[in-house]
Amino acid sequence: MKKLFIAALLASTAAAGVYIYSVKTSSAPDLQIMTGAEEKPVTRHLVQTDQRSSTSSENTEVDESALRYFALKGDKQRLQAEIDRLKALYPDWTPPEDPLAPVQIRDTKLEQLWKLFADGQYAALRKAIATRKIQEPEWQVPDDLLAKLNLAETRQRLINASDNKQYDMVVSLAAQSPQLLTCDEVDVLWRLSEAFAKQDKADRARDGYLYILKNCTKPEDRLVTVQKALDTLPYEQVQQVLAAQKTSADGQSEFASLSEDIARRFVAAAAQNPELKIDKNYLSSLSAIAGKDGNAADAEMLGWYYLRRNDMSAAEKWFQLAKEKDDSVTVSQGLALILNSRGEFAQAENAMYPWRDQSPEASAVYFAATANLLASDPPARMPAALSQDVMTRIANAVIAEKNISTAEQLGWYARAIGQQPTAVQWFQTALSWDNSHEPSAYGLGVSLFSLGDKAGLAQVKQAWGTHSQRIADIGTPRDKYSRTVVPQAVAPIANTVQPATTYYEDRQPRQKSAPRARPVQPANTSSNARNCRQTVDGPMPTGGNAVSHGWCLMEMNRPLEAVKSFESALNTGTAQERSEAAYGQSLAYLRVGLVDKAAVSAIKAPMSDARQKELRVNILSDRAVAAYKAGQFRDALFILQQRSQLAPPRKDLMALQAASYLKLRRYDDARVLYEALAATGDREGIRGMAAIRDIQGLN
Repeated sequence: MKKLFIAALLASTAAAGVYIYSVKTSSAPDLQIMTGAEEKPVTRHLVQTDQRSSTSSENTEVDESALRYFALKGDKQRLQAEIDRLKALYPDWTPPEDPLAPVQIRDTKLEQLWKLFADGQYAALRKAIATRKIQEPEWQVPDDLLAKLNLAETRQRLINASDNKQYDMVVSLAAQSPQLLTCDEVDVLWRLSEAFAKQDKADRARDGYLYILKNCTKPEDRLVTVQKALDTLPYEQVQQVLAAQKTSADGQSEFASLSEDIARRFVAAAAQNPELKIDKNYLSSLSAIAGKDGNAADAEMLGWYYLRRNDMSAAEKWFQLAKEKDDSVTVSQGLALILNSRGEFAQAENAMYPWRDQSPEASAVYFAATANLLASDPPARMPAALSQDVMTRIANAVIAEKNISTAEQLGWYARAIGQQPTAVQWFQTALSWDNSHEPSAYGLGVSLFSLGDKAGLAQVKQAWGTHSQRIADIGTPRDKYSRTVVPQAVAPIANTVQPATTYYEDRQPRQKSAPRARPVQPANTSSNARNCRQTVDGPMPTGGNAVSHGWCLMEMNRPLEAVKSFESALNTGTAQERSEAAYGQSLAYLRVGLVDKAAVSAIKAPMSDARQKELRVNILSDRAVAAYKAGQFRDALFILQQRSQLAPPRKDLMALQAASYLKLRRYDDARVLYEALAATGDREGIRGMAAIRDIQGLN
C-alpha cells in the first residue's frame, strides 16, 4: 500500500484547516486535519479517486477501458498499475484471463481519448471531451478518465509553477492533490521540498527528503534525493538527511559514490563562510584527495578554507600546491593575501602583477600590495629587489587603471627619497582622476612648499583651506610634517607619468566618481596615521586625527579597529570629517563581510553622490554573493538586477548570475552569459558552457 507524503503541507492552504504534523520513528509522516474540536487522521491509506471502493463489483460496472487501452498498446507498466488500482477499488473484480493480449476496444472514440491522455495532450483531450458531449448528449465521461486527467493537469500546473519559481503555488497545488505525493511521483516530492527550501522553511524541506529516503526504494531516486538536498539545504539539515542513508552488510554506505562530492561541497561552503563549522572528516577527506591526486581546484579550496580562518601556514601550503598544478588568478590572490598579512608586500606585488587586470578583485589585491609596499615606513626598509623595472611596471599599472591610492603613495614615496618634482607630478595625477581627494591635495601642498613654490601653494590653500585644516596649516608654525623630509639613497621612481593639468587651476574641489578599486587609504599622510601600528591605549583620537587613524588601520588590515576610530570621528569631527568617517566605516564593515552594518554606516553622515553610489554598488555586490551562497538564487538575481542599474557588470558577478540561472534550470539564460564570458577566455564561462552541454546531453 502506497504511503503519502503530506507532512510538508503544513499551513499550506487556509481553507484546508490547521495542519498538525508529527514524525514517527518507524513510519511515514502523519498528517491530521483539525477542524473545530475534532481530529481526523488521514494517513497511511490509499487516496482514492472516487467513493466506489465500498461498492461491490457485482453491483457496479467496472470501467475497463483504460485497462484495455494499455493492453492494446502493449504498455505493461501502466497495465499492471491499472490492474492494481481496479483491484483496490473493486475487491471482487477479477482481471481478464489474458490482459496482455490485444482486445478489441468497442468504443473507438473513447480509445482516441485515452490516446490523447497517454500522449500528454491534455488540452486537446479536454476539447475532444467537450466536442463529444455536444455531439452525444447522453454520453458520460468515464470517471476514471476524468480523475486521471484532473490529476495529470494538476501535476503539469505544479511542474510549471516550480519551473517558474512560484513556490507558494507549488505548495498550494500539492495540498489540493495529495495523490501526487507518493514514491511513484518522486519528481513532485522533489519539487515540493525545493519549494519549502526556497520559502526559507528548511526543516520542512528536510522532512520531504527524509520521507523519500524512509519510504522510497529505487536507488536512482534515493541518490538524486541526496544530491538535491545538497543543493537546497543548509549544512545542518543536510547532515540529518545523510544520516538516513542505509548501510550494507559489509559496512558500505549507500551514498559512498557521492562522498568526494559531498566533502567538496561542505569544504567549499566553509571556505566562503568562516563561521560555518563542518565535520573534520570532510576536511580530512578532501585533504587526502587533494594530496593524492594533486587536483588544483581541491587544493585551492582548502587554501581558502584555512585563509578564512587565519591559519596562514596551512593556507599557504595548499595555495602553493594549487599554483604548482594550475596557477590562476584566484590562487595568486590567496597567496598575495597571505604575503600581505606578513608584510611581504614586494612578493605580493610580484605574485599578482600577471593577474592584475583579470578581475576587479585581482586589481584590488594588486593595488593593495603596491600601496602597502610604497607606504613601507621608512622606504629604506624596502627590499633591494624593488628595482627600477618594478617601479616602472607599478607606475604603468597605476596609470592604466587610474588607481588613486597607489598614485598618491607614489607621490609620498618620491618625497621620501627626495624627488620633489616627481612627487608633484604624482599628486597632480591622482587629483586629475579625483580632485576631491584631500590626501593627494595635501601631498601636493607639502611638495610645493618643499620646492619653494609659494604661488602654487597659495592656490592649493585657496582651493582647500576651508575644507582641510592641515592644508591650511602648511608652512605655518602649526605644520610639522611638511618640514621633515629625509632623502634616501634608493633607485629613482619611474618617471613615466606625464605631468597632469595643474590642479590649482580649479578654484574649488568638485566631486567626482570614486575610484573603482580602493583597497587601502593612505596611512602616512600625518604623524597621527603613522602611530596606528599599536592598539590605542587611553582616549581615542578625535576629529581629523581619528579619520587618519582609521585609514591607517585599514591599510594594516585591521578593519574592526578602524571602525572604532571612524566612530570617534563621527562623534567629534566636522561635517567633512564625519562624511569621510562614514565612508571609511562602511568600507571597514564591507571588508569583514558585515554588509548590513556597512549599509547603516553609509547613512550616518552626508557624503558625495559618487561615494554613495560606490558604497551602494559594493553593498549590492556583497549581498548578491551572500544570497547565492545561501542558495537563494532568485534573490541573487534580483539584487544583481538592482546593481546593474548603478554600475556595469563585473565578470565574477556575471558568472554568479549565470550560475544562479543554472541552479534554477534556466539554461537558455545561463548559456547567454556563459557564452559572453567564454568569448573573453574566462574560465568560468568555459566551464559553464561545458556544464550546460553535459546537463542537456543527459536530458
